[in-house]
Amino acid sequence: DGELLRWIGHHQGGYPVEFYPLGVAWLEVGVWALTFGLFSIPQAHTIVIVLIFLAPGLAFLLLARQDGWGGGVAILALALHVVVPGDWWHGGYTELVQWGLVTNVGGAVAALFCLALLARYVEAGAGVAAAGAALAAAGAVYANPRSMIALAAVGAGVWLTAALRSGDDGPGVRIAAVRVALVGVLGGLLSAPELLSLVRFGDLYQFVRYE
Repeated sequence: DGELLRWIGHHQGGYPVEFYPLGVAWLEVGVWALTFGLFSIPQAHTIVIVLIFLAPGLAFLLLARQDGWGGGVAILALALHVVVPGDWWHGGYTELVQWGLVTNVGGAVAALFCLALLARYVEAGAGVAAAGAALAAAGAVYANPRSMIALAAVGAGVWLTAALRSGDDGPGVRIAAVRVALVGVLGGLLSAPELLSLVRFGDLYQFVRYE
């Protein structure tokens, strides 16, 4: 009925659902809409969980191609991702399924795609990769604002790699910095509605800080 999705998951990864206006909950509604209501919301949620769990396989393939490796490397990486459950903070099966922290893992997977696409853009200057990296970065923030820590690490790592390769066939330190900054600005603009809301209404919430 056009209402905000406050009725799907009142507690996701330690944050109120109000902080995820376009996060995983809307992805679930998108799956429900694409099937014309054939699946219920809980069934759509299950499908989204499966998609999030298997999505890193595509990111592994992008990274393998970026490094000039075959698809077998991506398949091996996906196999390890599937069979090693990890702990509840590793972004794998345990965190996603057993602990139900779908927004945390969704943000981590989006950050992984940002890594693959940003590396492609910095290396080759492909505009499509830049747009994809910005969308992935914004998706990571919408899924979980704490993903900005991971995105900062991604940007720094990609730039540092380009800087270390500046003497070879790399894009150069300055060009790499400009490209990383451009994706960061675009991603920030796309996620501005949520970030500004966090700043504006931050005094309404108190968070448990794990140490």
